[in-house]
Amino acid sequence: MKQNKKLLALLLVLVIAFTSLALVACNKDKGKEPGWYISAGQGMGACLNIANEKNAYVLTDKATFLSYKNNPDGDKLPNLEILKESDNDLKNTYSMIAVKPDAPFVDSVTGQPKSGVVINTEAANVFINWMTSEKARGLIAEYGKAKYGASLFTLIDEKEYKAETPAEGTASADDERTAIRISTTTSVNDSGLMQYLHEEFKKDNPTYKWEISSAGTGAAIKAAQYGNADVILVHSKDEEDIFVKAGFARIVDGFKAERISFMYNYFVLVGPKTDPAKVATAATVKDAFKSIADGKHLFVSRGDKSGTHNKEVTLWPSGTLKKDGSNDINDIPESIIYKG
Repeated sequence: MKQNKKLLALLLVLVIAFTSLALVACNKDKGKEPGWYISAGQGMGACLNIANEKNAYVLTDKATFLSYKNNPDGDKLPNLEILKESDNDLKNTYSMIAVKPDAPFVDSVTGQPKSGVVINTEAANVFINWMTSEKARGLIAEYGKAKYGASLFTLIDEKEYKAETPAEGTASADDERTAIRISTTTSVNDSGLMQYLHEEFKKDNPTYKWEISSAGTGAAIKAAQYGNADVILVHSKDEEDIFVKAGFARIVDGFKAERISFMYNYFVLVGPKTDPAKVATAATVKDAFKSIADGKHLFVSRGDKSGTHNKEVTLWPSGTLKKDGSNDINDIPESIIYKG
């Protein structure tokens, strides 16, 4: 009898010990990204190169992907192809927002309030008015057709954002403030669209010049919060709404609201030609992402809170990226950074 009690006590101790170890391991892993998920913390081009190298899946804007596939020096992504596109959940809307001159700017290092910031509202108005002009809209609608056989961007009806015909901005050739500081997302820059439009803009506005800084949407918006941009061109509605509500945006005369959503394209899910997750035959893009997660197929994420990253985390099944069931982009740890 005593021997049986000793055995039961020993078993109980072992059960408690193993349970404790399991809980410790669980807590240790809680919140960590899965091993098949590479959080690159880099721009779209770098992520495409990583995915090509590792035969992995990646979410990208179509314009950047095609610019790499049809590079003048040859196909830069021979191992990748578009597997899923034109799904409503992949719509990618671009907006311009003029920065408010008396916004609550902060120092990029200390995070403390920053004074003495000068915003060139006149130049920002000229940029926005030209970008929504008949000429610019025509150029955007045609961009990509000659090289790729299809337009890379689709226009949004101007009735959606214009209240009336705005007055054109003017500036003297001697005005030192003719530079327009544009903080934009990488996709419109890497696709070549901004360079293409800039050449045409200069023909109509020879006294102005664009100073373009290109980054993920999160970083592009922060540049404006630091007072380093007159206007932003980005593609993440949630982040844009936060920017507006925080008091950094203004309404340009002739437009309905601070956010001027004027064009869109679609994100595309690209991956290896063998398509081990069979995403090409999935009913929806969310089904495709579930298939990648279920099979633990390698996936490369921007991991940088860009517009692309913001979209990506909404496509995974709940709990895919964190064991506590959250796919909140602000809670995902930067635990897996690709080093090459």
